[in-house]
Amino acid sequence: MDLQSFYYFQEISKDLNITKTASRLFISQQTLSNHVKRLEEYFDTPLLYRKPKLSLTYAGEFVLSFSNYIANKERNLNDVIRDIKNTEKGLIRMGASVMRTNLVLPHILDVFSNNYPKVELRISNNNSQELINDTLEGTLDLAIVLLYQDEEKHSERELNYIPLIDEEIYLCVTDRILRKYYGDDVDELKAASKSGADLANFSRLPFCMLNNQMGKTVDLCFEAAGFTPIVHTVSSNMQVTSTFGTRGLAACFVSKTSLLSSASDFSSKDLNFFPLLLNDKKLHQTCYLIHRKDRYLSQYTKHFADLIVKLFAYISAVPTEKILKPDILNGLNEYLHNINTKE
Repeated sequence: MDLQSFYYFQEISKDLNITKTASRLFISQQTLSNHVKRLEEYFDTPLLYRKPKLSLTYAGEFVLSFSNYIANKERNLNDVIRDIKNTEKGLIRMGASVMRTNLVLPHILDVFSNNYPKVELRISNNNSQELINDTLEGTLDLAIVLLYQDEEKHSERELNYIPLIDEEIYLCVTDRILRKYYGDDVDELKAASKSGADLANFSRLPFCMLNNQMGKTVDLCFEAAGFTPIVHTVSSNMQVTSTFGTRGLAACFVSKTSLLSSASDFSSKDLNFFPLLLNDKKLHQTCYLIHRKDRYLSQYTKHFADLIVKLFAYISAVPTEKILKPDILNGLNEYLHNINTKE
C-alpha cells in the first residue's frame, strides 16, 4: 500500500470534488484519480460514488478512517525520530478561536521562538466543536476549546482535556443605553446587579447575541429569565458584538479572557460589567487545551502547551477588576519570560 495514495484520499474526502482538490494541492486531476484507482484495485471495491455527485461508499468511509489513523501514526513516528535525533525543526498545528489566538500567541510566541526558532506554527481558527472534530481526526496537534456550563466532555476516551481557566461571563452595557431604556431607575438597577445580573431585569434592552459556544451558555440565562430578547446583532465573533456593545447600541456579553484580549476597547468609564446569573448562581464557562491521547507530543509541542497552561494560570490569578489596567499585559509578558528563563 502507498501512503501517498491514502493521503490523497484524505484530501479528496475534504472537498468531494476532484477539480477543487487538485487545484488546492497543485497537482493534476489525473494524478488524483490514479491514486484513488490504486486503492480501489488494492481493496477490490469502489471507494467513491461518481454519480450523481462524488461521495464516499461504505467501504470508502472505512478507508478514510484507516487513512486518518495511519497519518496520525506517521506524524507520531516523525516526532519520535526528531526527539531521538534531538533536532529542533518541526511543525505544530494549533487550533483556537480568533479571539483566543489573539490573546495567546502575541505573548508566548516570542518566548517559544527563542527556544525553537525552526519550529513552524500553523494556526487554524474555528469554533470549538469543529476544533474538537479536527483534533479527533488528527489534523490538529493542540486546540483551545470552550465548554459551556456543565457540558459533557465528548470523546473523553480519545482526547485529553487540560483545564485552562474557569471564567465568569459578564453582561456588558453602557450607562447611555441604560438611561435610554430605564430612565430614573438606572442607579437602582446597577446597584442590584453589581454582584450578579438577572437578565429578567434587563428585558427592555436590545442585545448583541452570540451564535457560538459561549452563546449557548448565555441562552440558558434567557430561558431562565423567561423572555425572548430583542436582537440587535447576531455573530459568532465576540469582537463584532462587543464593538456594538461598547458603542452603546446594545447590550453584549464578554468573558474575562475577551476583556484581556481587547482591553483598549473596554476602557471607557461609561461601561458596566455585571456577572451573569443562572438560577441565582454566577454563570461560568471552562476553557480547555486538548490533544489526542494517542498523539505523541514532541518536546517542542510539550513546551508550547506548557506555555499556554502557564499563561492562563496567570490570567486566572488576576482579579477581574484589574484586567483593564494598562500595565497588566506587561506583567504577563514579564511573567512568561521569567518562567522560561528558569526552565
